[in-house]
Amino acid sequence: MTIPVKYRSQSSNSYTLDQFRDAYQLSAFEAARLFSKYGPSAPELDALMMAKRLHGKLDSHTDPETG
Repeated sequence: MTIPVKYRSQSSNSYTLDQFRDAYQLSAFEAARLFSKYGPSAPELDALMMAKRLHGKLDSHTDPETG
C-alpha cells in the first residue's frame, strides 16, 4: 500500500539510501525497493520498518494450527 503524497509526513528528517540501508542492515536491492516506494522520509521509513519487525515477531511466535 502506498500512502498518498498529501498524507505523508512533511518532516524535514530524511535518509539517504545508504543511511537507510545501513540503519536496518538491508540488502542493496531491498533498501532501494523500499526507498523508491516510500521515499526518503525517516519517520515514515522508521514506522514501516518497525511494523515489519513487529509483524515478523508475531508470525514467528504464532502457531498456524493453534493461532
